[in-house]
Amino acid sequence: FQAEDGIRDVERSRGLGDVYKRQEELYQILRLRAEDGLYTWDDSALKLISALIARDHRGDARIAIRSLFKAALRGEWLSEAIRAIVGEASREVEEMGLRELKDRDLIALYATSKNKETNKAYKAFNHYLERIEGLTLSKTAFFRILNYLQNLGFITQVRKRVGRYYTIEVDVLVNEEMIGEEVKRRFKELDIAQTLKLKDYGAST
Repeated sequence: FQAEDGIRDVERSRGLGDVYKRQEELYQILRLRAEDGLYTWDDSALKLISALIARDHRGDARIAIRSLFKAALRGEWLSEAIRAIVGEASREVEEMGLRELKDRDLIALYATSKNKETNKAYKAFNHYLERIEGLTLSKTAFFRILNYLQNLGFITQVRKRVGRYYTIEVDVLVNEEMIGEEVKRRFKELDIAQTLKLKDYGAST
């Protein structure tokens, strides 16, 4: 089953076989939930939710389940409504995830959202951290945080060759505007919004 033609536009770094496999897994999860707790549902809507989540949202079951809950609560199962619901659910799950991050993890995520190259991100991270906590961390500790963020699904680290050498760049997988909003919300009493703009470490525009 293919919920939409655009399913083939998935990122090249992920095989289509993996996407289809995750799509089917999500569909089975949603179908079990629907059979367990709902009087009525639309099977094609479950398949569309599964396809959208597998393709656009890293196969995150939390977003799929939240989308099902919202669709059932509203009694909306048409394609257009499902697409909007999935977008809402994704934003809510990402927002909750950001709020649950510890301060240092959030600062590291913010630094990498502004500086894809990890050496520049590390300098920015320590600049921010020193202003907030009055200390800096080693590069080993910084990469430990990046690995944690990657395990949570916030980022992915990519090894790239630059000339004769290799470097590690970070792709941020969550909404970067939401990261900035959470930083401003959490550190507003420290007037950190200005602090985070004091230096430009080669951030992409």
